[in-house]
Amino acid sequence: RFLDFHDCALSWEVIGSFGETKARGSIKKFCLPPQSSRLQFLDFGDLLFKGDCWLNLAIKLERDLPWGPKGHEVARWQFEIPYLAPEIDVGVVQPKPKFSEGWSCISEDKEGISLVYPDLRLFYDRNQGHIASFEYKGMPLLERGFAVNLWRAPIDNDGGWGASFDGQSSRPEGEPMFVIPWRQSGLDVLETRVESCDLSLADGSAAIDTHLILSSKAGLCFPVRILIQMSSSGAVRHGIWISNPHDVEVLPTIPRVGGFFQLPRTFQRFSWLGRGPQHSYADRKQAMFVGRYDNRIADNHWPFPRPQENGNKTDVRWASVSDEQGLGILVGSLPGPHPLLNVSVHNYSLECLTKARTSLELVDASYVTLNVDLAQTGVGGDDSWTPRTKEKYRLTAPSYHYGFWLRPFGSLAERDALLQLTVPTWRDRS
Repeated sequence: RFLDFHDCALSWEVIGSFGETKARGSIKKFCLPPQSSRLQFLDFGDLLFKGDCWLNLAIKLERDLPWGPKGHEVARWQFEIPYLAPEIDVGVVQPKPKFSEGWSCISEDKEGISLVYPDLRLFYDRNQGHIASFEYKGMPLLERGFAVNLWRAPIDNDGGWGASFDGQSSRPEGEPMFVIPWRQSGLDVLETRVESCDLSLADGSAAIDTHLILSSKAGLCFPVRILIQMSSSGAVRHGIWISNPHDVEVLPTIPRVGGFFQLPRTFQRFSWLGRGPQHSYADRKQAMFVGRYDNRIADNHWPFPRPQENGNKTDVRWASVSDEQGLGILVGSLPGPHPLLNVSVHNYSLECLTKARTSLELVDASYVTLNVDLAQTGVGGDDSWTPRTKEKYRLTAPSYHYGFWLRPFGSLAERDALLQLTVPTWRDRS
């Protein structure tokens, strides 16, 4: 038997670029006969659509019924409202000063590069190929800077029926389980070799251009370029290029394309504008609406019986991690061909999540892991006999490129002010 929406109301709201509710309304007795459609106008009043906005719709019960209480959500949808705003370059704040007007000190030697400004201090380890320290007003913001990462703690579907997570068992007939070629290729333990690291100065911005090689014990190599640009305003822009010279016979898909930061353990507050509040992945995300969410780092861990990859947030425009006093860092996406990020946070290290066989074996790290990724292989789940992750959700391209910006803040009010100044339109302008 089909029912109409006689006992339901249609509620709607418009969400703005900062996750704020810009308008809302409700249509009572939203009666719609089964297998039919109708045109419904929504009155937005004098609302001006500036920046990215989303329309959320929900059908909710207007009264208690035997199968659901009043207010029960029967169905919901989210639509992005078309709008094209001027492109904003958030990497360097305008106007660009001369170095003599901003930087206190710039120095380099064979060990690294130091950049100092009255409120900022950054040291880049040119032998390791990452930011070794970053301070804002004398307070440390990073335990270590961005490191490229291609691994994730294998999920159940990466192994599936008949596969062993230690990579030693025989393979079922047909397509191999992802976890086996991943282990055999040594993606879980990649060594970094810095090929070159160069500093250049121009228009108030310092650029550190690093070329490195990620290599495994199995002989796989991935050339990487990381370009870090820092202005005296505190904006640290990251550009990442990753090459994958291996065909699908060697690697049916890369687990993830991205990297991570290690932050002070006191940074336990997490906020983001993206899909949420639960975790989501490229092929499992439509039920998670784009919005503004705030929680604690621990709230983003899903205690699966066997620890594995979890907590990822897709379509992220910006994210912040901070301590109880409001000190923290803000990460934002950049306009371009890949304007959205995958972001996740953990109190555990990736190594711990990978090795633990039960939740009892998970041990808190001395730092917070902040993953800022371009993409992850989908989680699949059509069945568990072979990796049923669909082709379009696999990472098999010969090269990848993405970027993001990083800004320090000393309070949540300062963070919000930075967002108002730097938030771009996150649309594809390719």
